[in-house]
Parts: sequence; C-alpha cells; structure tokens
Amino acid sequence: MSVRRPAGLIVEYRLNCGQYVLHSKPPMGGDLVPVGRVLDELSLAIDTREGTLHKHGVPELVASWYENTTQKLRAGGCEEFADDLVVVTGRFPLEEVNRCVSNTGYAGSFYRRLLAGDIEELGWEAQEAAPAGAGARPMG
Repeated sequence: MSVRRPAGLIVEYRLNCGQYVLHSKPPMGGDLVPVGRVLDELSLAIDTREGTLHKHGVPELVASWYENTTQKLRAGGCEEFADDLVVVTGRFPLEEVNRCVSNTGYAGSFYRRLLAGDIEELGWEAQEAAPAGAGARPMG
C-alpha cells in the first residue's frame, strides 16, 4: 500500500529480513528508495480523540516528540489534549502500519483494534525479503 503525500511524495513501510524500512518516491518520479533507519519495531503517535496519526517511525524520536508535545500542551493549560495523545510501539502488521501512514484518520481505528486484541504483533518469523535488485548476485 503506497501513501500519497503533498506534491506527489509517496511513502510506505516495507519489511526486509523482518525489519521495517521506510521507502519514499521523489515527487519528480523514480522508484521507491529506502530512507531513514532500519527498525526492528516502530512507534505510532496517535490522538485517540480525533483518531489522527501525528508521528511514526523511530521509537526514540516519536517518544521524544510525545514528551515535548505533551509537556507544551500541559504548560499551555491544554491537559485534555495532552491526555488524548498516546504512543504505541511494536512490531505491527505491515498492512496496518501503511494504512495508518496513508490515511492519518485510520490511526484511531487501529488503536481501538489494538486495545481490543484484534491486531497481533508480528513475530520474527514474518520476514519478507526485498526482491534482489539489478546486479545482485546470489550467495552461495
């Protein structure tokens, strides 16, 4: 599932040897290319009241965003908005992650389903290998 962003930017997560890799396609065209860190697990920052995805990706960076944002909201007297923000971290099914990223309003449904136990985290056996690129040689 691809994600359409402003100015034609497309992003999606893919699994490579069991690790999440964010890929993007430049607005001027070309193939999806890996960007950022390879992740064993990822985090999603979600507004539970509105069902909106605010941040995704590297757990430490998402946690830092959450801490800074909730601190600023509370300092500004907006405790209820701070209370609505949550961060979930784990190995979530790729289709669910990409749905959250492609449709920021889906994150609320994802969160409710996660709490209800309807979404299970991936085990390490879920290892989709990326197709070999041009010029790749088989090992052996």
